[in-house]
Amino acid sequence: MLAELPVGLPSMLNDSEASAILRQAYVQHTISKYLCYRIFQPFLFSLGKRYDKADSLFQAMSNRLREKSTRKEAVWRHYTLLAGYTTCNAKKNQQAAAAAAIEEIASYVKPFADPSKMDIVTSGITRIVKYAIETWRYARMEREIITASMSAEDTDAGWWTAHDYAAKPPYSADSALVYLQALTDTKDVVIPLIPVFHREGTLPSLHRPTAALDDGRVFSKGVVLYSDCLPVLHRKYELGELKGALSELKVESAEREAAPAAETRMAEEKKVVKFEAEKLAMERQEAETKAEGERLAKAAEDTKKAAESARAEAEADNASIKSAKAEAAKVEAEAARIATEAVETEKARIAAERKAFEEAEAAGIAAEAAEAADVVAEETARAEANAEKERLSLEEAQVETEKARIATAENAARVVAAELEREAQEELARAIADNDAMSPQAQDDDGRVTEEEAAAIEAAIESAVYERMMPVPSVIGGVDISEGEDYYY
Repeated sequence: MLAELPVGLPSMLNDSEASAILRQAYVQHTISKYLCYRIFQPFLFSLGKRYDKADSLFQAMSNRLREKSTRKEAVWRHYTLLAGYTTCNAKKNQQAAAAAAIEEIASYVKPFADPSKMDIVTSGITRIVKYAIETWRYARMEREIITASMSAEDTDAGWWTAHDYAAKPPYSADSALVYLQALTDTKDVVIPLIPVFHREGTLPSLHRPTAALDDGRVFSKGVVLYSDCLPVLHRKYELGELKGALSELKVESAEREAAPAAETRMAEEKKVVKFEAEKLAMERQEAETKAEGERLAKAAEDTKKAAESARAEAEADNASIKSAKAEAAKVEAEAARIATEAVETEKARIAAERKAFEEAEAAGIAAEAAEAADVVAEETARAEANAEKERLSLEEAQVETEKARIATAENAARVVAAELEREAQEELARAIADNDAMSPQAQDDDGRVTEEEAAAIEAAIESAVYERMMPVPSVIGGVDISEGEDYYY
């Protein structure tokens, strides 16, 4: 942790007020640095550590689009971030990114915090990260890019300001401490405490043709801890790093006595650390020398074993040459035998294939003949069916013709019956007239025809009608067309 402290920052390992103020400043610097690194600087902070390459890709695309058109880049960035903020797992990703940032900041702040109050510190870090995320979401959706920077060298010096320590204790209570600034004439940046928030110049838009354009705006100036600020000078004076003294300066005697003791203790610690480092270096060198010797010995042993194995292999090769020749002769004989067997096998295979081909060809011919016979039988059956259908059609036509003829005969019979009935009525009328002309003995007392005479007349008429009719045949061509009734001409 001490190795990561900036070079210009004095030692903070003391209980003096200046050391406490410097520790507060360093904690503030750590929180701001990781807020910028994890939330303010990434293109989409919810991607987290696992998607650093994706974030770099989005940032590169944004830069390339800005080279061509700032308006197109603003539109693309707006919809890309809107999609990232409104996906189904956007809230979960934001919470994961916030938890990672909180854990990372807390791990760096923990050495400077009271272990019994670490829960309070973590709660405060959580609130800071939450407010930063909620605010930065809306800032990134703006048309003009808003940036947060912790680099005082890459930005305008007018964007930064120093912390007003003179208005706070202990410097506000003891005005003599303010005169410490007379002991130095340099003003260098030690660490930035709060980032600067800057917006780029407004872009022309068709939707805002009358909007005033500017070159940018600083929403919040950054705060820097300079080398001439009171806490730094106060701590350097306590450590004796500042030359000269001021009669008006009132420094606690305990602090004056504690400073040399602390320096002595730090010097002794440095000596111990140096001794331990030298000891570790010597042990490391001895271990490396020993490992190198073991490696060389092992290499020599391996070389010796390799030489012995090579010699044994050479001797074995001489013995194996003779056996190889004998084996070669055996192999040649075996190869000749195998070749002969292969030729015979190939001949048998060719004969079997030829026989199978002939059988398959004969089977194919038989199948074609059977198929032709089936086709002929099918055609014959189809012709017979067509002939039967035509015969049935002819019989149906004859039946229809006979029915038409019978209907005509029936109509003629009706006409004849009507004519016969008319003639019978006429004969009846003549018979009645003849009866009237008959003698009075043939009549009743009232001059009318009796019932017996009328019945006899009607019977005579009916017999005359039926004698003139002939029955109509009911079977034509073997088909019964009477349907249970008699037809007459």
